[in-house]
Amino acid sequence: MFFSVLQKPLQPDMGHNSLANFQIEKKIGRGQFSEVYRARYLLDNTSMALKKIQIFDLMDAKARQDCIKEIDLLKQLNHPNVIKYHASFIEDNELNIVLELADAGDLSRMIKLVPSQLGARANMWKKVVR
Repeated sequence: MFFSVLQKPLQPDMGHNSLANFQIEKKIGRGQFSEVYRARYLLDNTSMALKKIQIFDLMDAKARQDCIKEIDLLKQLNHPNVIKYHASFIEDNELNIVLELADAGDLSRMIKLVPSQLGARANMWKKVVR
């Protein structure tokens, strides 16, 4: 399912700070107050994660403060094993956080895969040894 948010013309001067510059491709996750989408950044055709948070309608003041702390932390982190923060902005009463897309999935998915991969390898070695 492809759709462009609001069908607005591109806003090159806004960069990552306008929904008009993204084409949302599909939902890839959700939380209590948010949904995460795979989105194409139309100015350079790269895939990114777009986290949309219902900051005004559903959250209390403490939850909003926690969102601000999360953004401040993401801005400071710069490590190859941490998802890269690109931008954040408020549009249509939602806080939008633009992040690097992790194509392999989240950590919980990777942890679930490890035991099955180890089991398959162990079975393979048992067959080789016989």
